[in-house]
Amino acid sequence: MQNFERIFDMHQPPFKADSLDAMEYSILGFFKAEDSSRPQLERISDHEIKVSIDERKAQKAQKQFDKAVEHSNAHKFNSARFALREAIGLWPYNSEYHRLLAQVTMEGGDLEKAQDSCLDALLLDDRNLWALLLMGNILNAKGNTEAADGYFSKILQYHPDNALALNNLGGIYCKQGKYAKGTELFEKSLSIDPENLNPYYGMALARYRMQDYAKAFDWTMQGLEKGSERPENMAMRPLLIQLAKDASSKLDDDSAMLSKAMDVALELGHKYGKPVKLQNDENQPFMAHLEFGDFYGRNYHIIKYRQQGHFIHLVLHELMHLEMMEEAKAAGKLLKIGFKQENFDLFLDKFTPSLQKVVKLMGEAKAGQFAKQLFTGISQQVMNNPLDLFVETKIYEQHPQFRPVQFSSLYDMEETNLKAIKDSAGSEYIPAEIKSASRCLNMISSLFLERHYHCSLFKNFSTSELDDEFARISYDKFERAWNSHSAGSEYELFLDLAEVMEMKDYFTITLATDGASKVDEEIETDAEREQRKFDETHGKNDEMVNMMMSQYMLAALMDFDKMDYEQVKDISRECAFTGVNGISVGGDKTYTLKAFPGKQFSGYEFLAYYYVSWAIAEPEHLLDTGLPFHKAYSMARQMWEKRN
Repeated sequence: MQNFERIFDMHQPPFKADSLDAMEYSILGFFKAEDSSRPQLERISDHEIKVSIDERKAQKAQKQFDKAVEHSNAHKFNSARFALREAIGLWPYNSEYHRLLAQVTMEGGDLEKAQDSCLDALLLDDRNLWALLLMGNILNAKGNTEAADGYFSKILQYHPDNALALNNLGGIYCKQGKYAKGTELFEKSLSIDPENLNPYYGMALARYRMQDYAKAFDWTMQGLEKGSERPENMAMRPLLIQLAKDASSKLDDDSAMLSKAMDVALELGHKYGKPVKLQNDENQPFMAHLEFGDFYGRNYHIIKYRQQGHFIHLVLHELMHLEMMEEAKAAGKLLKIGFKQENFDLFLDKFTPSLQKVVKLMGEAKAGQFAKQLFTGISQQVMNNPLDLFVETKIYEQHPQFRPVQFSSLYDMEETNLKAIKDSAGSEYIPAEIKSASRCLNMISSLFLERHYHCSLFKNFSTSELDDEFARISYDKFERAWNSHSAGSEYELFLDLAEVMEMKDYFTITLATDGASKVDEEIETDAEREQRKFDETHGKNDEMVNMMMSQYMLAALMDFDKMDYEQVKDISRECAFTGVNGISVGGDKTYTLKAFPGKQFSGYEFLAYYYVSWAIAEPEHLLDTGLPFHKAYSMARQMWEKRN
């Protein structure tokens, strides 16, 4: 039989007494042991007693304690209390058993019993760190802050170098509003363990509650940079990020920040000899947009913005674009980058085969609009990605006072981009090459947050090691370009990226000259081109013709709704055969269709049935008919859907 043995002195705690008899009584009373588990007591001197217990009971007790810990972690406090009473009944000599019983009892709301159990824990070990901390919390909860401070002082006395204890104690003082004392303990904790995330969060939260939002943000950044994730604080990193965003939002609402942005605009106006006007325009499609004066024939620049969201950061973003453009212009390197019809046509040549599913689903007209959105979206992303890296780095390094609003804006933007990437990932209609390109470009942008703010969603974007490698190589290229940056060299990085991604042909690039117009021109889908030709022939925006055709098309939709697919397909072929010789409109000539015996169709009416039959039966070949009525058909579909 293995025995646990421990010697107690009647002149020392925990069983200090005037006599050995009184000491024996205290020992047996404390252990509350039944006769079967009563410890053996042996007087070994005139002031000492040796206590011996069967250690096998300690092993059984430990198993019960382990169960109690599991129950407590799962917030099953009643089950935890039951297991702890079993453990203490078998082995009442472990201070931690009593401490945990006090903890779960406090969770259940019984402060008196919790205090009794905590005193039992301290009776066995008066330096039990977590029992001292818990006793202070219990007394605080009971309103006895003076007694609580006594226990907290013992922690500082017995455990002056325990970083975790100092952090917890700092949190307690901050909850009491004693921020000076609390932050002092947080800083002392960090001096011992500078990689623990918790004190950084404590410092940031204290500053936030003191309404010192700039300092709060600084502490979150320090935590994200210097702290390391550990099993005991895995949830702390997201909390730091959220607190950084909360502090930033307070600064984003600060009118002083807008005033600082206006100061930057004023400085740039003086520097380059052209005023920079900040203009609130809630009706513009962009959150913030630069109108570079040279491209608009003005002797001043305008930045239009909508006063919502992270507009201060976005205004500053446009101001940095303006500064870079002025620098490039002075060096004779300012480029104008835009899209022309020929660029869009090259895109269509490459991706039209991949978009046939969209044509079958939506028809030629809507599929054309879908292709147009894909083209402008991916082209703008390729153009903006390298230029924006320069812009954001300028903000970070040259205007550090704006870092809080920059961080919050970019992080929210990244979350939005990640959602868009995930939503499109399962789409069978977006070509895989475009999805991959968009994802990689977002990953490159994400690395800015990772390198400067020590957090990003980079790994959430990634689907392969190749994507990771491409993004990191591209960002490394940017960093080298930034370190050796000269006026206009940002365009070299853009041209390199466009070439590597095989998208250089999607841009029209010219060297800017004073007073020159913008590069962009209106690009058209095939359906829009046909419609334009029709409008030019019949009078642009001839609402009379469109209205008439939409009514005829509505009638066709109603007739075809009663037929099956093969019947509509037969009509489409009959219309095409008849149309080979041309359809006369505006005169007395009429036409017939076998599916409608006895009915005479006017020229316009026949064309309406012709168009709708192909839109239903063979939408992928609708443009091959050469019928320019997608505007009228869109109106007819809207009326049809309202009726149904």
